[in-house]
Amino acid sequence: MSQEELILLHQKVINFHRVFINWASLNCIYQSAGRNVQRLKLTFVPLYCVTALLFCVYTAMTTDNQISLFYCIIIAVCFYQCCFKFYCFMVAYRGDFTKMLEYMEFLTKPTDLPFADEIRGLRLRRNIKFILWFTKMFVAASNSIACIVTLYALSETNYCCPLFFKIPSFIIEEENYLKRPISIIFSCVAYFILVQIMMCSDSVFFMILAYFEGNLTALVEVIQHLNDTETAKKDACKILRYVYEYHCDVLIHLRIFRRIYWHLNIHFITTNFIAICLLLFMSRFYESPIATYLGAGTAIFQLFFVCFCGQILRNRTEAIGDALYHTRWYEMNRREKITVLIIMTAGQEPIGLDAGGIMPISFNTFANVSGINPITF
Repeated sequence: MSQEELILLHQKVINFHRVFINWASLNCIYQSAGRNVQRLKLTFVPLYCVTALLFCVYTAMTTDNQISLFYCIIIAVCFYQCCFKFYCFMVAYRGDFTKMLEYMEFLTKPTDLPFADEIRGLRLRRNIKFILWFTKMFVAASNSIACIVTLYALSETNYCCPLFFKIPSFIIEEENYLKRPISIIFSCVAYFILVQIMMCSDSVFFMILAYFEGNLTALVEVIQHLNDTETAKKDACKILRYVYEYHCDVLIHLRIFRRIYWHLNIHFITTNFIAICLLLFMSRFYESPIATYLGAGTAIFQLFFVCFCGQILRNRTEAIGDALYHTRWYEMNRREKITVLIIMTAGQEPIGLDAGGIMPISFNTFANVSGINPITF
Protein backbone atom coordinates (compact mmCIF):
# COMPACT_ATOMS: atom_id res chain seq x y z
CA MET A 1 0.00 0.00 0.00
CA SER A 2 2.84 2.37 0.83
CA GLN A 3 4.40 1.78 -2.61
CA GLU A 4 1.06 2.45 -4.30
CA GLU A 5 0.66 5.65 -2.28
CA LEU A 6 4.14 6.79 -3.31
CA ILE A 7 3.39 6.15 -6.99
CA LEU A 8 0.09 8.04 -6.69
CA LEU A 9 1.80 11.03 -5.06
CA HIS A 10 4.56 10.96 -7.66
CA GLN A 11 1.95 10.96 -10.42
CA LYS A 12 0.45 14.15 -8.96
CA VAL A 13 3.87 15.82 -9.19
CA ILE A 14 4.28 14.67 -12.80
CA ASN A 15 0.78 15.90 -13.65
CA PHE A 16 1.54 19.32 -12.15
CA HIS A 17 4.68 19.62 -14.26
CA ARG A 18 2.87 18.39 -17.39
CA VAL A 19 0.00 20.85 -16.97
CA PHE A 20 2.46 23.71 -16.40
CA ILE A 21 4.52 22.86 -19.50
CA ASN A 22 1.46 22.27 -21.71
CA TRP A 23 -0.12 25.53 -20.58
CA ALA A 24 3.06 27.63 -20.92
CA SER A 25 3.81 26.25 -24.39
CA LEU A 26 0.11 26.23 -25.42
CA ASN A 27 0.35 22.50 -26.19
CA CYS A 28 -3.11 22.18 -24.68
CA ILE A 29 -4.39 23.89 -27.85
CA TYR A 30 -4.29 22.03 -31.17
CA GLN A 31 -1.97 19.25 -29.95
CA SER A 32 -1.70 17.59 -33.37
CA ALA A 33 -0.14 20.69 -34.95
CA GLY A 34 3.03 20.47 -37.04
CA ARG A 35 6.49 21.53 -35.95
CA ASN A 36 6.20 25.09 -37.29
CA VAL A 37 2.87 25.64 -35.54
CA GLN A 38 4.35 24.24 -32.32
CA ARG A 39 7.21 26.72 -32.53
CA LEU A 40 4.76 29.54 -33.20
CA LYS A 41 2.73 28.58 -30.13
CA LEU A 42 5.92 28.47 -28.08
CA THR A 43 6.66 32.11 -28.92
CA PHE A 44 3.28 33.45 -27.79
CA VAL A 45 3.96 33.69 -24.04
CA PRO A 46 7.46 35.27 -24.27
CA LEU A 47 6.34 37.76 -26.93
CA TYR A 48 3.34 38.72 -24.82
CA CYS A 49 5.56 39.22 -21.77
CA VAL A 50 8.19 41.19 -23.71
CA THR A 51 5.45 43.46 -25.08
CA ALA A 52 4.17 44.10 -21.55
CA LEU A 53 7.74 44.74 -20.38
CA LEU A 54 8.24 47.35 -23.13
CA PHE A 55 4.95 49.02 -22.18
CA CYS A 56 6.20 49.18 -18.56
CA VAL A 57 9.44 50.81 -19.65
CA TYR A 58 7.58 53.30 -21.85
CA THR A 59 5.19 54.22 -19.02
CA ALA A 60 8.06 54.57 -16.53
CA MET A 61 9.82 56.98 -18.90
CA THR A 62 6.75 59.13 -19.53
CA THR A 63 4.80 59.13 -16.25
CA ASP A 64 4.84 61.98 -13.73
CA ASN A 65 3.48 59.83 -10.89
CA GLN A 66 6.27 58.38 -8.75
CA ILE A 67 4.12 55.50 -7.47
CA SER A 68 3.37 54.47 -11.05
CA LEU A 69 7.07 54.84 -11.87
CA PHE A 70 8.14 52.50 -9.06
CA TYR A 71 5.46 49.94 -9.82
CA CYS A 72 6.29 49.97 -13.53
CA ILE A 73 9.94 49.26 -12.73
CA ILE A 74 8.95 46.44 -10.36
CA ILE A 75 6.58 44.88 -12.88
CA ALA A 76 9.17 45.27 -15.65
CA VAL A 77 11.80 43.32 -13.69
CA CYS A 78 9.15 40.71 -12.85
CA PHE A 79 8.37 40.28 -16.55
CA TYR A 80 12.10 39.96 -17.21
CA GLN A 81 12.33 37.20 -14.59
CA CYS A 82 9.26 35.56 -16.11
CA CYS A 83 10.79 35.57 -19.61
CA PHE A 84 14.07 34.14 -18.38
CA LYS A 85 12.33 31.37 -16.45
CA PHE A 86 10.28 30.54 -19.54
CA TYR A 87 13.49 30.39 -21.59
CA CYS A 88 15.17 28.05 -19.08
CA PHE A 89 12.18 25.71 -18.72
CA MET A 90 11.00 25.60 -22.32
CA VAL A 91 14.15 26.08 -24.40
CA ALA A 92 17.59 26.06 -22.78
CA TYR A 93 17.21 23.26 -20.22
CA ARG A 94 14.14 21.39 -21.35
CA GLY A 95 16.15 18.20 -21.88
CA ASP A 96 17.74 18.55 -18.43
CA PHE A 97 14.33 18.90 -16.80
CA THR A 98 13.29 15.70 -18.58
CA LYS A 99 16.31 13.94 -17.03
CA MET A 100 15.30 15.25 -13.61
CA LEU A 101 11.78 13.85 -14.03
CA GLU A 102 13.20 10.48 -15.07
CA TYR A 103 15.41 10.49 -11.97
CA MET A 104 12.46 11.35 -9.75
CA GLU A 105 10.54 8.40 -11.19
CA PHE A 106 13.59 6.17 -10.68
CA LEU A 107 13.55 7.00 -6.96
CA THR A 108 10.02 5.60 -6.63
CA LYS A 109 11.02 2.12 -7.87
CA PRO A 110 11.90 -0.72 -5.46
CA THR A 111 15.43 -2.15 -5.11
CA ASP A 112 16.94 -5.37 -3.75
CA LEU A 113 17.29 -3.85 -0.26
CA PRO A 114 13.75 -3.86 1.23
CA PHE A 115 14.49 -1.95 4.45
CA ALA A 116 16.19 0.82 2.42
CA ASP A 117 13.14 1.00 0.12
CA GLU A 118 10.92 1.39 3.16
CA ILE A 119 13.04 4.22 4.57
CA ARG A 120 13.25 6.05 1.25
CA GLY A 121 9.55 5.55 0.52
CA LEU A 122 8.64 7.00 3.92
CA ARG A 123 10.82 10.06 3.39
CA LEU A 124 9.62 10.65 -0.16
CA ARG A 125 5.94 10.31 0.80
CA ARG A 126 6.38 12.80 3.61
CA ASN A 127 8.21 15.30 1.39
CA ILE A 128 5.84 14.97 -1.57
CA LYS A 129 2.75 15.38 0.61
CA PHE A 130 4.20 18.53 2.13
CA ILE A 131 5.36 20.02 -1.16
CA LEU A 132 1.99 19.37 -2.85
CA TRP A 133 0.21 21.09 0.03
CA PHE A 134 2.74 23.93 0.00
CA THR A 135 2.37 24.38 -3.76
CA LYS A 136 -1.40 24.74 -3.46
CA MET A 137 -1.05 27.33 -0.69
CA PHE A 138 1.80 29.14 -2.46
CA VAL A 139 0.01 29.45 -5.81
CA ALA A 140 -3.34 30.33 -4.19
CA ALA A 141 -1.79 33.00 -1.95
CA SER A 142 0.21 34.46 -4.86
CA ASN A 143 -2.90 34.71 -7.03
CA SER A 144 -4.84 36.33 -4.19
CA ILE A 145 -2.12 38.94 -3.68
CA ALA A 146 -2.00 39.50 -7.45
CA CYS A 147 -5.75 40.25 -7.40
CA ILE A 148 -5.27 42.74 -4.55
CA VAL A 149 -2.44 44.50 -6.43
CA THR A 150 -4.59 44.61 -9.57
CA LEU A 151 -7.50 46.20 -7.71
CA TYR A 152 -5.15 48.74 -6.14
CA ALA A 153 -3.67 49.60 -9.55
CA LEU A 154 -7.15 50.05 -11.02
CA SER A 155 -8.14 52.43 -8.24
CA GLU A 156 -4.91 54.43 -8.61
CA THR A 157 -5.19 54.76 -12.41
CA ASN A 158 -8.89 55.62 -12.64
CA TYR A 159 -9.81 52.05 -13.66
CA CYS A 160 -7.75 51.93 -16.84
CA CYS A 161 -4.42 50.25 -15.98
CA PRO A 162 -4.50 47.04 -13.88
CA LEU A 163 -0.69 46.89 -13.96
CA PHE A 164 0.04 50.63 -13.90
CA PHE A 165 1.50 50.61 -17.43
CA LYS A 166 -0.35 52.15 -20.37
CA ILE A 167 -0.53 51.13 -23.99
CA PRO A 168 1.38 53.88 -25.84
CA SER A 169 -0.74 56.46 -27.63
CA PHE A 170 1.05 55.81 -30.93
CA ILE A 171 -0.46 52.30 -30.85
CA ILE A 172 -3.96 53.23 -29.66
CA GLU A 173 -4.91 56.89 -29.39
CA GLU A 174 -6.17 58.21 -26.08
CA GLU A 175 -9.47 59.29 -27.63
CA ASN A 176 -10.24 55.79 -28.87
CA TYR A 177 -13.14 54.40 -26.82
CA LEU A 178 -11.69 50.88 -27.14
CA LYS A 179 -8.40 51.77 -25.46
CA ARG A 180 -9.61 51.26 -21.89
CA PRO A 181 -11.18 47.79 -22.37
CA ILE A 182 -8.24 46.66 -24.52
CA SER A 183 -5.77 47.93 -21.93
CA ILE A 184 -7.60 46.18 -19.08
CA ILE A 185 -7.85 42.87 -20.95
CA PHE A 186 -4.22 42.98 -22.11
CA SER A 187 -2.92 43.84 -18.63
CA CYS A 188 -5.01 41.19 -16.85
CA VAL A 189 -3.89 38.46 -19.25
CA ALA A 190 -0.26 39.60 -18.93
CA TYR A 191 -0.49 39.58 -15.13
CA PHE A 192 -2.06 36.12 -15.14
CA ILE A 193 0.77 34.78 -17.32
CA LEU A 194 3.37 36.51 -15.16
CA VAL A 195 2.12 35.13 -11.84
CA GLN A 196 1.51 31.59 -13.08
CA ILE A 197 4.91 31.17 -14.73
CA MET A 198 6.83 32.68 -11.82
CA MET A 199 5.04 30.72 -9.10
CA CYS A 200 4.64 27.42 -10.97
CA SER A 201 8.30 27.40 -12.02
CA ASP A 202 9.31 27.98 -8.39
CA SER A 203 6.98 25.15 -7.36
CA VAL A 204 8.71 22.80 -9.81
CA PHE A 205 12.03 23.79 -8.22
CA PHE A 206 10.67 22.97 -4.76
CA MET A 207 9.31 19.62 -5.97
CA ILE A 208 12.62 18.51 -7.48
CA LEU A 209 14.46 19.53 -4.34
CA ALA A 210 11.95 17.58 -2.20
CA TYR A 211 13.02 14.39 -3.98
CA PHE A 212 16.71 15.17 -3.45
CA GLU A 213 16.13 15.88 0.23
CA GLY A 214 14.11 12.71 0.71
CA ASN A 215 16.71 10.52 -1.01
CA LEU A 216 19.69 12.06 0.81
CA THR A 217 17.97 11.81 4.20
CA ALA A 218 17.08 8.19 3.46
CA LEU A 219 20.71 7.43 2.58
CA VAL A 220 21.82 8.84 5.94
CA GLU A 221 19.30 6.65 7.76
CA VAL A 222 20.45 3.59 5.79
CA ILE A 223 24.07 4.36 6.73
CA GLN A 224 23.06 4.60 10.40
CA HIS A 225 22.20 0.88 10.32
CA LEU A 226 25.96 0.31 10.22
CA ASN A 227 26.16 1.65 13.78
CA ASP A 228 25.14 -1.83 14.90
CA THR A 229 28.08 -4.22 15.33
CA GLU A 230 26.31 -7.28 13.90
CA THR A 231 25.02 -5.35 10.88
CA ALA A 232 28.48 -3.88 10.25
CA LYS A 233 29.97 -7.38 10.20
CA LYS A 234 27.30 -9.21 8.17
CA ASP A 235 25.48 -6.72 5.91
CA ALA A 236 28.07 -3.97 5.39
CA CYS A 237 28.81 -5.07 1.83
CA LYS A 238 25.16 -4.85 0.65
CA ILE A 239 24.48 -1.59 2.47
CA LEU A 240 27.66 0.11 1.26
CA ARG A 241 27.01 -0.98 -2.30
CA TYR A 242 23.50 0.46 -2.12
CA VAL A 243 24.77 3.73 -0.59
CA TYR A 244 27.56 4.05 -3.15
CA GLU A 245 25.30 3.49 -6.16
CA TYR A 246 22.56 5.86 -5.02
CA HIS A 247 25.01 8.47 -3.80
CA CYS A 248 26.68 8.47 -7.22
CA ASP A 249 23.25 8.90 -8.84
CA VAL A 250 22.53 11.83 -6.53
CA LEU A 251 25.81 13.53 -7.41
CA ILE A 252 25.26 13.05 -11.16
CA HIS A 253 21.78 14.55 -11.09
CA LEU A 254 22.82 17.28 -8.66
CA ARG A 255 25.27 18.46 -11.32
CA ILE A 256 22.39 18.69 -13.78
CA PHE A 257 20.25 20.50 -11.21
CA ARG A 258 23.05 22.95 -10.43
CA ARG A 259 23.67 23.58 -14.13
CA ILE A 260 20.01 24.53 -14.63
CA TYR A 261 19.89 26.95 -11.71
CA TRP A 262 23.42 28.32 -12.08
CA HIS A 263 22.11 30.98 -14.50
CA LEU A 264 18.56 31.14 -13.21
CA ASN A 265 19.45 31.97 -9.61
CA ILE A 266 21.54 35.05 -10.41
CA HIS A 267 18.67 36.53 -12.43
CA PHE A 268 16.16 35.55 -9.74
CA ILE A 269 18.15 37.13 -6.89
CA THR A 270 18.89 40.31 -8.87
CA THR A 271 15.28 40.92 -9.89
CA ASN A 272 13.97 40.07 -6.42
CA PHE A 273 16.51 42.43 -4.88
CA ILE A 274 15.32 45.30 -7.08
CA ALA A 275 11.65 44.55 -6.34
CA ILE A 276 12.21 44.32 -2.57
CA CYS A 277 14.22 47.56 -2.53
CA LEU A 278 11.53 49.53 -4.35
CA LEU A 279 8.62 48.04 -2.41
CA LEU A 280 10.26 48.71 0.96
CA PHE A 281 11.26 52.20 -0.20
CA MET A 282 7.63 52.96 -1.08
CA SER A 283 6.38 51.56 2.22
CA ARG A 284 8.86 53.80 4.07
CA PHE A 285 8.52 57.12 2.27
CA TYR A 286 5.02 57.01 0.74
CA GLU A 287 1.54 56.42 2.04
CA SER A 288 1.33 52.80 0.95
CA PRO A 289 -1.71 50.51 0.94
CA ILE A 290 -1.82 46.88 1.99
CA ALA A 291 -0.97 45.83 -1.58
CA THR A 292 2.56 47.23 -1.24
CA TYR A 293 3.23 45.37 2.00
CA LEU A 294 1.80 42.15 0.59
CA GLY A 295 3.98 42.46 -2.50
CA ALA A 296 7.08 43.06 -0.38
CA GLY A 297 6.20 40.14 1.87
CA THR A 298 5.73 37.83 -1.12
CA ALA A 299 9.08 38.79 -2.66
CA ILE A 300 10.91 38.37 0.66
CA PHE A 301 9.25 35.02 1.37
CA GLN A 302 10.03 33.78 -2.14
CA LEU A 303 13.70 34.66 -1.68
CA PHE A 304 13.80 33.19 1.83
CA PHE A 305 12.31 29.86 0.78
CA VAL A 306 14.69 29.45 -2.16
CA CYS A 307 17.67 30.19 0.12
CA PHE A 308 16.22 27.85 2.75
CA CYS A 309 16.00 25.04 0.18
CA GLY A 310 19.59 25.72 -0.91
CA GLN A 311 20.76 25.50 2.70
CA ILE A 312 18.86 22.24 3.24
CA LEU A 313 20.53 20.74 0.16
CA ARG A 314 23.98 21.71 1.43
CA ASN A 315 23.26 20.23 4.87
CA ARG A 316 21.92 16.95 3.48
CA THR A 317 24.87 16.35 1.14
CA GLU A 318 27.34 17.06 3.93
CA ALA A 319 25.50 14.67 6.28
CA ILE A 320 26.52 11.63 4.17
CA GLY A 321 30.17 11.92 5.19
CA ASP A 322 29.29 12.60 8.83
CA ALA A 323 27.01 9.56 8.98
CA LEU A 324 29.74 7.28 7.57
CA TYR A 325 32.27 8.63 10.04
CA HIS A 326 30.05 7.64 12.98
CA THR A 327 29.52 4.05 11.81
CA ARG A 328 31.34 1.01 13.22
CA TRP A 329 33.67 0.99 10.24
CA TYR A 330 36.38 -0.64 12.35
CA GLU A 331 34.22 -3.81 12.53
CA MET A 332 34.31 -4.18 8.73
CA ASN A 333 36.85 -5.97 6.60
CA ARG A 334 39.55 -4.20 4.63
CA ARG A 335 37.66 -3.88 1.31
CA GLU A 336 34.60 -2.43 3.04
CA LYS A 337 36.76 0.09 4.90
CA ILE A 338 38.16 1.27 1.57
CA THR A 339 34.60 1.64 0.25
CA VAL A 340 33.69 3.75 3.28
CA LEU A 341 36.67 6.03 2.63
CA ILE A 342 35.72 6.43 -1.03
CA ILE A 343 32.14 7.43 -0.18
CA MET A 344 33.34 9.72 2.62
CA THR A 345 35.66 11.49 0.18
CA ALA A 346 32.71 12.26 -2.10
CA GLY A 347 30.35 13.10 0.77
CA GLN A 348 32.46 15.27 3.06
CA GLU A 349 31.93 18.53 1.14
CA PRO A 350 28.54 20.30 1.14
CA ILE A 351 27.10 20.52 -2.37
CA GLY A 352 24.43 23.10 -3.02
CA LEU A 353 23.23 25.64 -5.53
CA ASP A 354 24.91 28.91 -6.41
CA ALA A 355 24.00 32.06 -8.27
CA GLY A 356 26.20 32.37 -11.34
CA GLY A 357 29.26 31.30 -9.37
CA ILE A 358 29.06 34.55 -7.39
CA MET A 359 27.41 33.36 -4.18
CA PRO A 360 26.02 30.10 -2.77
CA ILE A 361 22.27 29.83 -2.25
CA SER A 362 22.08 29.60 1.53
CA PHE A 363 20.98 31.50 4.62
CA ASN A 364 24.02 33.75 4.18
CA THR A 365 22.67 34.84 0.79
CA PHE A 366 19.32 35.70 2.32
CA ALA A 367 21.04 37.62 5.12
CA ASN A 368 23.13 39.59 2.61
CA VAL A 369 20.11 40.51 0.49
CA SER A 370 18.12 41.34 3.63
CA GLY A 371 20.82 43.88 4.46
CA ILE A 372 18.76 46.36 2.43
CA ASN A 373 16.45 46.76 5.45
CA PRO A 374 18.63 49.33 7.26
CA ILE A 375 18.83 51.29 4.00
CA THR A 376 15.08 51.44 3.44
CA PHE A 377 13.88 51.92 7.03
